[in-house]
Amino acid sequence: MKKMNVLHLCIGVLVLFFMVSCSKDDTIETETIELEQTTTVDAKAAAPSYTITPAQQSTDLIGPEGADKFGAVRVENDPNYKFFQVRVLDAQNKPWISVLKVNNFSFRYTIDASLEAADRNAIVIIDFNNKDGQRIVSRSFVVRQEKSELAARCETGSPQKLIASFYGGTTRVLVTSNTSWRVTAAPWVNMSPTSGTGDGIITVSIAQNPENRPCHPRTAGMTIVANHDSSQKESISVYQFSKPLEPGHSCH
Repeated sequence: MKKMNVLHLCIGVLVLFFMVSCSKDDTIETETIELEQTTTVDAKAAAPSYTITPAQQSTDLIGPEGADKFGAVRVENDPNYKFFQVRVLDAQNKPWISVLKVNNFSFRYTIDASLEAADRNAIVIIDFNNKDGQRIVSRSFVVRQEKSELAARCETGSPQKLIASFYGGTTRVLVTSNTSWRVTAAPWVNMSPTSGTGDGIITVSIAQNPENRPCHPRTAGMTIVANHDSSQKESISVYQFSKPLEPGHSCH
């Protein structure tokens, strides 16, 4: 009788152990399945992304001569997105900047040359739309165009008057600008270079005065002009002395 009780006890212990082991395996398997399902849900929940170039809320600085540029758009994780539109908001209400959609990934914006006395700004806005034409979100950047700046002065002596002796000589004119420019003068005023962009130095060489007699000086003018705006200019007068007088003589 005791042997039978011991046997029943052993069988009971084995059954209990087997049930506990199966229960642990089921728990581990269930946790694994729940973890895999959670990971899959997180991957599907990635937020939509809408990016533009130039970057959102950035400022694209343009010189006074204008420019022709391209931008780009990119959309991620939004199956509802269909197309974008590009438009311009200009507080001055002047048609100095135009935009054009090139394809579903890029656009073009063209800035005219500026004749204004101050900088000007516009906002380029990109609207991301769904298939029904409804706006999902908008992104924008600023286009700022600088006013034209041009100044010139002689390196030595009077800032706006270049003086040469009867025998001639070489000097320099300093140009300060944020645009391209050109310079003109009388044929006897030799200049190098005769054009440039931005800040520059013009070397001016003058030969001996061909009027080989006293009391016959010669004059000319140098004019530096902005290429995109002829009203933006700087002038420097050029004066060359005549042959020196003999002692005791005068021009009167």
